[in-house]
Amino acid sequence: MKNNQFNTRDLAVQAMIAAVYVAITMLFSFMSFGPIQVRISEFMLILVLFNPKHSIGLLLGCAVANFLGSFALIDVIFGTLASAIAIFMMLKSKNELLGFLWPAIINGIVIGIQLMFIIPMPFIIAFIQVTFGEFLATFVPAYFLLKPLKNNAIMQRLFD
Repeated sequence: MKNNQFNTRDLAVQAMIAAVYVAITMLFSFMSFGPIQVRISEFMLILVLFNPKHSIGLLLGCAVANFLGSFALIDVIFGTLASAIAIFMMLKSKNELLGFLWPAIINGIVIGIQLMFIIPMPFIIAFIQVTFGEFLATFVPAYFLLKPLKNNAIMQRLFD
C-alpha cells in the first residue's frame, strides 16, 4: 500500500474479494449458516497473509453475506466482529499455519454464544459445531495449500 492510500486498483480488488466471498457463501448457503456450518468462503482469509489490506474486502463480503443469511442484522454485527477479531489474531500469529486456528476458535465462541440465544441451544454444542466447521473451512485447506499458494508467482502478483 503506497502512502497508506487506496488507489483505484486497490478498491477494485477489495470489491472483487467481497463479491467472491458473498457469491461462495450464498452458493453454499445450505452449509454457510446455522449451528452446523462449514463456510467455504472463509478459506479466503488466506488473502490477508498476502496483504493485510485484503481484510477490508473480506469483512465487507462477510457483512453482506451475513445480511443475506438466516439471522441478518445480528449476524452482520457479531459474525463480522468475529471475523475481524480472527483476522487480527491471524495477523499477530508468528506461525501462519497455526494462525488459521484463530477463525475456528473465535467463531466458535462468538457464533456459539449467538446461536445459544437465537436457536436456543447449549453453548458447548454450538461451540463444538461451529469450531469444527470453521476448522474444516480454514485450517484443513491451509494445511495443504498455504505453502503452494504463498509460493505461487501469480497469486503474489494478483494479491500483493
